[in-house]
Amino acid sequence: MAQKQDDEFIPLNKRCISHSVQGNQNVVAALNIIWADNRCFTKYTSFKSNLEPDSSNENHSAMQIWCNETEWFIRDLKHLLQLEHHRYWSTIVYNGSAMESIDSFMQNALPSYLISTINGSDKKVVALYKVAHTYVFKVICRLTMQKESPVHWIETDYFFDMLYERFIITIPFVFDLLSIYGRDNKEVSFIIESAIKFQPKYVKDLKHGLTFLLNALTTVQEQLECGLNASDLSKKVLNELVFYSRDCSFILCLLVEISPSISIMCCEQNMEYAISNFYDNVLVALYEYVQHLNGDSNYLALLNDARIDILQAFRSIMCLRLKEILQNPVNSILSADKIICILTECLSNSMFVNDYKNQYQIDVDLEIVKQAYDSIDEFKFDYIRQAYTISDGPTKQASFGFANEDDLSLNFDTNDTKDEERGNAEQIEKNVDYVLDILPHLSPDYVREVVSRCNNLEQIVIDLLESNPANNADHISVPLDPLDEFFAQTGIDRLNIYDGDEFDVMVNSSVAGVIKKGKGMPGEPKTLNELLDDKSHVNQMRHLYQRFDHISENEDNEEMAERESRHVTVVREIKNIVDNDMDNESEVDDQYSDTEIDTKKPAPLSFCLNPEVARKRYEEKLNSKMVRRHGTSQAPQGANEVRGNPEKQGQNSTVLQNRKTKNKNKASRANHNRKQGANYKRSRGMMPS
Repeated sequence: MAQKQDDEFIPLNKRCISHSVQGNQNVVAALNIIWADNRCFTKYTSFKSNLEPDSSNENHSAMQIWCNETEWFIRDLKHLLQLEHHRYWSTIVYNGSAMESIDSFMQNALPSYLISTINGSDKKVVALYKVAHTYVFKVICRLTMQKESPVHWIETDYFFDMLYERFIITIPFVFDLLSIYGRDNKEVSFIIESAIKFQPKYVKDLKHGLTFLLNALTTVQEQLECGLNASDLSKKVLNELVFYSRDCSFILCLLVEISPSISIMCCEQNMEYAISNFYDNVLVALYEYVQHLNGDSNYLALLNDARIDILQAFRSIMCLRLKEILQNPVNSILSADKIICILTECLSNSMFVNDYKNQYQIDVDLEIVKQAYDSIDEFKFDYIRQAYTISDGPTKQASFGFANEDDLSLNFDTNDTKDEERGNAEQIEKNVDYVLDILPHLSPDYVREVVSRCNNLEQIVIDLLESNPANNADHISVPLDPLDEFFAQTGIDRLNIYDGDEFDVMVNSSVAGVIKKGKGMPGEPKTLNELLDDKSHVNQMRHLYQRFDHISENEDNEEMAERESRHVTVVREIKNIVDNDMDNESEVDDQYSDTEIDTKKPAPLSFCLNPEVARKRYEEKLNSKMVRRHGTSQAPQGANEVRGNPEKQGQNSTVLQNRKTKNKNKASRANHNRKQGANYKRSRGMMPS
């Protein structure tokens, strides 16, 4: 008996229960498929709401079918709630139809902002929906209850791991839960905060969910822009865009309102600008388009509610940042700077700024930021303060806006003439205040009459100071600007006191003096690189270098002529040695050729030696070597001979075989000294290949 009492306080995940099968007693875990209910749970089906007026009568048979299915759905929920603790959780875990039944209601039920649309329906329909709505929430509460009693409980870590791993509570489920039960419901906030606290994996999933929500806002904007540009926005697409915008704004508002943890995530992801951009580019455009089609459409109220939720979401995030400043004033510079950056970025969305400053007074917020951020840019801060401060006079609202928190209706001003007159009156009053700040001793009525006659404030102040008129508007005359008179006579718009003088480059093609433009004087270097790269001294010394060039050319010609004569002399001596045994006639010919060479003076060599001359000399040099070595100009055909006989005279087999061997092995060894050949070419003034 004591053992049984101890088992009652064991958590469900460690508890075991005896089970009898055909008279055999077995011990089975309390969380097991054996204890799961085999019932096939009924799924919930949706019905059409009365948001749009419908001339046709509601299909009675379809509503009767819905009522019958909903009654079975409610019976299944009651049965599920009446199960014992271990049977309840075994059914949830091992019977997939149980969670499918709950998910069907979360996906098809009406959001809380559309509950009022079913009040005009059949009373039976309304009663059944409210009962189903209540029982589903009871099931969800039991799903998220870790400890029902001292006897029925589950270990915390195992419980939240089971919720996450078994996909009992997911991020889409949380979004649907907010949409249906989120408004003014503390239990929903407790469920979300508990899941985030005890299961860190939900934090990562929630960040992905917020990113998806931002992408959804961008998708709505893209579809709306495409539809408006193509002028092909059907009623079905418009219906989806309105409800999608309303649903996203509603969920976003509830996320930052009921869950502090999610509010911190929104701050980390910098959602403020995306919210203001969605407000200006989607809600405003949708409202204008719907009002243009039907001024009495029920969609206008939905868009108005979406606008309020978006403003409230933005305000909640800003309040969280202000709370950080107040809690830690010493280390609040980053938070204060972030608020300034957010307010500056949102200034591009004028309708959002207009409605936000009318809905919430942010003077106190700016004062908190200024106290926390001592080194703030005063010019930037004054600009933001002026942009977010409500003006005393009426403001022009091109889209919907409101003057105070009680007035939440949309105002469209279509009378442009009245707006223009009102704007002129405001401008005159501002000019009067400006003049009175400088000349406070003058009468306001007198200054107002003077300002109404001329818009040039500087000229008015100058005339008032110089003329010193009495308090009579007839005594003052504001003269016309002489530049205006000159423009009326000549039609020249570019006017100044120096027009037409000798330095006017717009009139004179060449002006007296030096016209300085930019840094430095004309012709002088304007940068450090130009100063270091100055080549002006080259032009000054050019004539000297030209003289050096003539001298160098003469010396080169003399040196090259001397080399040529020396070479010819060497060749002559070699030929004399070779032809000693020749007959007298050849000696006479050689002497004649020698005298002919001597009589001809070598011409000055060119810059680059003629390749033909170089090859000829090289060939003569080789022939002389052959003569000295072998007594003939033709080399003997040895084992490695590849030259052979001249072309078209035939080659023997040895030469052909040597050529084949050389071609086959030319990659492994070279047949000449490349370095020596390159040096030879350079010495002759040629470019080595």
